[in-house]
Amino acid sequence: MILTIGGKEYTLKFGLGFLKTMNEMHAATIEGMNTKYGAMTLLNVGVGLNDPMAFVDIIKAGTAEAPQKPSDNAIEDYIIELAENGKYQEVVTEVMDELKKSPLLTLAMNVQ
Repeated sequence: MILTIGGKEYTLKFGLGFLKTMNEMHAATIEGMNTKYGAMTLLNVGVGLNDPMAFVDIIKAGTAEAPQKPSDNAIEDYIIELAENGKYQEVVTEVMDELKKSPLLTLAMNVQ
């Protein structure tokens, strides 16, 4: 999936690299221990709560293996622009639909 952020095209990849990056950013903690797993379930919660930080995480993890990555400021401006134009929810839904096409991520999200 390609997003145009700050006038540049970025390809988001949804595979093991994405999952690894998400787990590094937001692994679940159980009884005080970092599991290094479970971030996709937490992502589902963030998206369900309509938290823009969940979308930021998707963009960052989706471009983690790309040679060029969007800056934090470019991502913030992009999300603000989507919100101001009434496109935020539409784009997030499209990205989540694309993300759920990955069998690995679907397993990790416990999506049926």
